[in-house]
Amino acid sequence: MNYLTKQIVFREIPNEISLSYLITGCPLRCSGCHSSDSWNPAAGGRLTMEHFLSDLKTYEGWITCVLFLGGEWYPKELQERLQMAQNLGLKTALYTGLDQIDSSIMAHLNFLKTGPYQKDRGGLDQARSNQKLVNVLTGEVLNSLFTLNKEELNDSIK
Repeated sequence: MNYLTKQIVFREIPNEISLSYLITGCPLRCSGCHSSDSWNPAAGGRLTMEHFLSDLKTYEGWITCVLFLGGEWYPKELQERLQMAQNLGLKTALYTGLDQIDSSIMAHLNFLKTGPYQKDRGGLDQARSNQKLVNVLTGEVLNSLFTLNKEELNDSIK
């Protein structure tokens, strides 16, 4: 399993500071994908267990969640990394273009974003989006946290 980018992100999983990995090799190739440079499975570098554990130790105390942008096409490797993150007390998340994923992956997730990107429907910040972000533990759909208008956003900060 290779990754193209590794970033600390604040918006993708509400109320979490996430270490995100953009996993290469996505077979979906959604039209308008903002990550088409990651489609080649040979792109990027290997996300070995040793490298992953080193990253988790580096960001210990700073991150609350690990987010994989794709990777469900490598189920065994993804499960191993999700389980390691959870064993270290971190929440876990997956962004997928699929509408559903294998239960063996789902068992190791706190958050799941599903749905292929459709340019005319937009992402999670659009009310008409076909995508949804769900808190797996509660079943709550979190899309409304992305679509707050400026007045609601200011009120939520107060």
